[in-house]
Amino acid sequence: MKNILNMFQKFVNKVKRDGIIKATKKAFIKIYYDYLIKLSIINIIKFRKNKGNIIDKFDSIFSGDFDRIIVWRSSIGWSIPLFQRPQQLALELSKEKTLVFFEVTRLTDKIDFLSKKDNNLYLVDFSCKEFASLFHSMLNNTDKPKYLFTASTCWDLSDKVVMSYVSKGYKFIYDYLDELSPELAGTDKLPFNVETIHNYVINNPEDTFVICTADTLLKDMIQKRNNSKKNIIYASNGVDYNHFTKLEKDYSFSKEYKRILDNKKPIIGYYGALASWFDYDLIKYIAENKTDANIVLIGAKYDTSFDKENLSKYKNIHYLGPIDYKDLPYYASKFNVCILPFKINDITKSTNPIKVFEYMALSKPVVSTDLNECRKYKPILIGKTYAQFLEKIEESLEGLGKEYKENEKEVALNNTWNSKAKEIIQGLEKFEQDSPHLLPKNITMARILYKLYSQSNKYNVNNKIEQTLDNKEKLFLITMNSETCMYAMKDEIYQNIVMDDEVLLVPDSISISYALKKIFGRKIKRYPGIEVLSYTLEKLNEKCGTIYLFGATKKVNKDMVHVIKKEYKNIKVIGSCDGYVDNYDLVKDEIVSLKPDLTVVALGVPTQELFINDIYKRLNKGMFIGVGGSLDVLSGNKKRAPLFMRRINLEWLYRILKDPKRIRRFYDNNIKFVNDVRKGKTK
Repeated sequence: MKNILNMFQKFVNKVKRDGIIKATKKAFIKIYYDYLIKLSIINIIKFRKNKGNIIDKFDSIFSGDFDRIIVWRSSIGWSIPLFQRPQQLALELSKEKTLVFFEVTRLTDKIDFLSKKDNNLYLVDFSCKEFASLFHSMLNNTDKPKYLFTASTCWDLSDKVVMSYVSKGYKFIYDYLDELSPELAGTDKLPFNVETIHNYVINNPEDTFVICTADTLLKDMIQKRNNSKKNIIYASNGVDYNHFTKLEKDYSFSKEYKRILDNKKPIIGYYGALASWFDYDLIKYIAENKTDANIVLIGAKYDTSFDKENLSKYKNIHYLGPIDYKDLPYYASKFNVCILPFKINDITKSTNPIKVFEYMALSKPVVSTDLNECRKYKPILIGKTYAQFLEKIEESLEGLGKEYKENEKEVALNNTWNSKAKEIIQGLEKFEQDSPHLLPKNITMARILYKLYSQSNKYNVNNKIEQTLDNKEKLFLITMNSETCMYAMKDEIYQNIVMDDEVLLVPDSISISYALKKIFGRKIKRYPGIEVLSYTLEKLNEKCGTIYLFGATKKVNKDMVHVIKKEYKNIKVIGSCDGYVDNYDLVKDEIVSLKPDLTVVALGVPTQELFINDIYKRLNKGMFIGVGGSLDVLSGNKKRAPLFMRRINLEWLYRILKDPKRIRRFYDNNIKFVNDVRKGKTK
């Protein structure tokens, strides 16, 4: 409700600035792109049609080289005229082994869900809920530190969205940009969501990393965190130095600007927001007292303040409107003096103007009012009064010499966006070292299923089996069904085994195939454990390998040894033991001493995997597989479901008909598992 009131207040203010027709048109466009498009059936159909390709794209992305992931939530978009701090930092952070997903809107960037902008930098559009769900599922499968990144001035970001990321194990990077003020938000009161997020940052220093752009903001955050500097850094705005220095000679200006240039008068220039903190009276004072110069103002009207000042009556004040970032250096390069005519108030005391370093990169004299952040830099000429400000302009027009320009260049080069990104990365690296809990504590079902999805190609599994046997390598193979997946969610030790990088997972049941199709949009055929074991025995027979059989009843174990000797004559059975022995440790020691090429364990879930895990660590070669009840069938003691039932995925029904006692086990695992997947309870 409070967010709705804030939106209404913004609309009222825009009506005052732009008029009812223009404001209503803008409001409708925003509502359409921010809300109505999320209901678009066409968008949903397009996503479902391309889901497989999107998953492949994610697979390719996650195979890259990166140390952490940042999800950058923002409502400003990427392709906007003012290419500022969010875009610049995202671009530079992506060059520092950080995978960045930058949120855009259909209003600014028309992309199909996910689009590559640069190496390790991708634009994402969350307007399709199904894509957003897939996005988070895919990210949950990575074990890299994950961060939500947003600015203190991201007025539209819901506090509930922030908390949803936090609940998924993300840490929070908070870019503290400006004094939090209703004036900046365009509302009568500070938006509730902004205040709530800010308070969360203050009260959760262990889970939030704060970047402050001004000394005033830095002191404020440290003070509010009980004078603790932990997980807080200073990183001001910066400059893309090459963008402002490597200009092409042939450039065509607008007709209006050409007329100003043809006038041959010195240009006193400003670009940036035109808002209530802009000192219009100072501009009028300069215009009245410096009639032999033109004043050029470039930028968007942030509020109604510009229109109220009636600057058009001054013949030497020229307002050009917004200029695209790519064109801005050309226009500003014609300025003779660059100015920062801001009022001194709570907002500007906390402002680190992005244009400061851009002005200096252009090698132009810079004159500013008495801003805290501008006092730091020697090349900036400070005018504390109107008269003093004008004196500094006169001084600049007369020429400040070579040393001044060298100082400007040094300051600009020391404050590139790349240097700011490096400062942030250094802070994050320390944050990660001090926070071992950055890696998710809970392994979600989605992460387990993603590992299954990424390894579940039957061709790849068979290749891995052959490679292991050919090269005398190690392989721990687990055939996953709903029971093993559900158990992994309950038991941390079993979880760790399943998610170990050296463990290969194979989809063993129709319920797992359903889950993979439901979540990842691609049908994956099951590869039953009995078939995996049969294939492995065939390959082991070709290699004249050795085997150890452990588990099942004494009769089943003995019959299986007989089957191997009869049907796989090149395999040497170097040991066997039924699963009803009192001391498993003796069996483990025997297997370790014999070093078989294949160890088959039939003890049921989770005992067989826990048993294998102990001996796997003690050996440097060999393949290990838990097979549950597969030995009962392969040994001839039980029959497998008829082929027609297997083909229509009803093998589970055959087992229940043969053994009705299995119905309870089937409900506790398969039914509950499928229901969780259907309801989306896999995050």
